Amino acid sequence: MKELKNLDRKLRVLKLHAIVMAFSQYTQMELHRELIKHKNDWRDAEKTRDLIHFFFPDRELKTEDFLIGKDELTDKVIDKYNDFKSWIPVAEFLGIPEKTVKAFCKNVDNTASVWRLKSTGHLHYPLYFSAVYKYLDGAISKEDLKESFVEYSIFGGKATPARLRLFRRSIIQIERLIDEIMTKQAVRCGKSVNEFIEDSRLSKRELSGVPF
Repeated sequence: MKELKNLDRKLRVLKLHAIVMAFSQYTQMELHRELIKHKNDWRDAEKTRDLIHFFFPDRELKTEDFLIGKDELTDKVIDKYNDFKSWIPVAEFLGIPEKTVKAFCKNVDNTASVWRLKSTGHLHYPLYFSAVYKYLDGAISKEDLKESFVEYSIFGGKATPARLRLFRRSIIQIERLIDEIMTKQAVRCGKSVNEFIEDSRLSKRELSGVPF
């Protein structure tokens, strides 16, 4: 019974890890896509440099570091799209259909329905879920697990202890949103949720390509 309970926990963590990884790649893809639309000339790069220098006067900054060409941004969009797509079969294998993954990512990215995931969680949560799974699998100690729960400042890069209360709240919001989306999609198809999931399962050929 204890082993079965641990297996259920591991599967839950894997599902959360897959959906968070997919969102992480998706939101970065959309960010670079938006940047392509905006002008980024020398004057804009100087303004960005001066703004960062105002907050961090000790940093050595060069204007050219803030010039990003459209070709470079386009390459990043393509790379992030491919990374996003690579997590789709993993999520499907774990019982989250592709339609649900895409709808989840669009919802959180456009409405910030899971605020912490949208703001900084997409950078930290994949590391948290990976550590939790390793702990459940006996690969790391409880102390190692605790040390994995840190947040890094996007400005100074300084590590601080993660706020676990907010992380737990995000987990509840993520799972609730997945269930809501999946239920609505199943109803539209005239199916039960279980039927909707089963119809979205990978074939044996597709299953062989899941990157586990």
